[in-house]
This record gives sequence, C-alpha cells and structure tokens, in this order.
Amino acid sequence: DATWHGYAQNVLKAANENIIPLTKLMGKYFFPNDANGRKLPIYLATSPTEYQQTASAILSKPYTDKGSIGVTISQIGNAGCKASIVLHPICFSVKPRDPYGYVKVLMHEMNHYIFLSSIDFSKDISFYNWEIEGIADYCAKNYIQQWEKINSSNRIEFIKEKCLLTNDFPEENISQYWAGESFFHYLEYTYGDDFVKKFLQTAYTTKTEQTFSELDINPEKEHSAWVEYLYNDSIQ
Repeated sequence: DATWHGYAQNVLKAANENIIPLTKLMGKYFFPNDANGRKLPIYLATSPTEYQQTASAILSKPYTDKGSIGVTISQIGNAGCKASIVLHPICFSVKPRDPYGYVKVLMHEMNHYIFLSSIDFSKDISFYNWEIEGIADYCAKNYIQQWEKINSSNRIEFIKEKCLLTNDFPEENISQYWAGESFFHYLEYTYGDDFVKKFLQTAYTTKTEQTFSELDINPEKEHSAWVEYLYNDSIQ
C-alpha cells in the first residue's frame, strides 16, 4: 500500500546515502559489477510473523530472531558473498534515526554485507563475533551520532573479565555488540581513524591473532589498556 511504498522509497534513499560512509570506513563498496551482477536485496517485513517467514525462506530453514530487528543472511561461495537484508517492522514505528529506526539498522546490516564481501575466504582466515558486530555498531551509531560511552562499572568489569580479544565475546548479554563497538572506539581514540581502517583491511585477509601481530600490538596489553581507557572515560 502507499504507506509501505513510502517506506521502501525511504529505505532505498538511505541505502544509497550509506555508500559513501561505508566506503570510507570499510575500504570499498560492492556494487553489482563487483558481485557477479547481483544487487543487494532489502526486504521490508510488514509484521513480526512475516519477518520470521521471510528470513526463513531465504535461509531455507527456520529462523529464530532472538529479538533481532534486522538480519543479514549471507551465503559464501566461489562466486563471493550473496547477501540479503530483512528489516523488522519495528524499524518503521519509530523515528528514522532512532537507535531502533531503519536508518541505524540498515547501516548496521549493510556494514555486515561489506565486511563479509571483503573477506578473502581463499586464505586461512577467521574472525570473532566482536569484530563483525562491533564494527557494524561502531559504524551505524557513529553515523546517527548516538554513540553512548560505557559508564557502568559492572559493564567495564564484565569486559575486563570476559571480553578477551582472542575469543568470541559472551553472547549472554549481547556483549559482542556493545563491547565490540567500544573496542573500536578505543582503537580510534588511541591510534586514530586510519588505524581502525588498517585493522579492518588486515582482518580481511588474516586470522585475528595474525592481524594483531601484523599491526604490532599485543592483544593482552591492548585489552588492559582498553579497560583503563573505559575507567578513565567514565569519570570524565
């Protein structure tokens, strides 16, 4: 109907506006001529049930949303990354630049598309959940300028004890998102924007441990410095 036609036009406009900031951060945007002629499909679900049904149809198996409001479903093969994005209807029930609005959610999901399309899967490579979710939230929240620093001492202690950079971050409280985002802000604060980009460029072709090695940083020392940064930032 007219309402959803309007939402679709708004999403298309936002997707095109995302290309330049994504390219600046991630190093490249993958247009159809970079992806064997494939465009990036974006599905707008009109109900929570349709959201699950659409994601399940793309996956060819049941999708359990676990509270998600957007999902990027990717298939990796010799022809590269074939991705589809599905947006939950809640994204259109709030203001566009709200943390749950379609502008932020779409940027987060498109970041996944670029990250996975950039990975050289022909090489011995792996990455952790905090990398892919952290950089997506870092990108999306910077874009809408609504990043919130971590002031909770409980959260900082959680990072200190459980968010080691050589492992996946615990999913019990979705720390791969907020703690992962925080680590990339720490990298930006400590080493600058270009270092974040260099980290990503290196991560596209190596395992995470090798990424740290090539950038000449020690993950254990970096973890301690990150925690110290959070404590200092929280009292300012």
